[in-house]
Amino acid sequence: MARLLVKSLSADIDYTDGTDRPVWRGNWMQKEREAEQKWADEFRSKHKGDLVGEILEWQRADGSARYMIACQKPLHLAHIDFLDGYTVENALIRGLSTKDVREMVDRKRRMDDLFGRPKKS
Repeated sequence: MARLLVKSLSADIDYTDGTDRPVWRGNWMQKEREAEQKWADEFRSKHKGDLVGEILEWQRADGSARYMIACQKPLHLAHIDFLDGYTVENALIRGLSTKDVREMVDRKRRMDDLFGRPKKS
């Protein structure tokens, strides 16, 4: 059974062009990846396990709900609050096992390999 950290992970990223209109150009995606890498490194420095720092995603509306594995044993996830900050139901998080999470991570790695996406460190 997984647990959710109380505080979401968030970073100060400007998604607008100064006019309060969203801008889908620029370096905001790179800033998100840098923040994720920083959080993953922090969790990996505190907790052991090959899944620590991996990201889980669930499709929601026009985006996805994203969570990072903060600790593998016991399983703890941290919500990543980017853009709309979509979340999943608490019951879904509570129902996850390490086996479920490992299957999700392995599936994402295989898709990344299939489409030639760069591997994360």
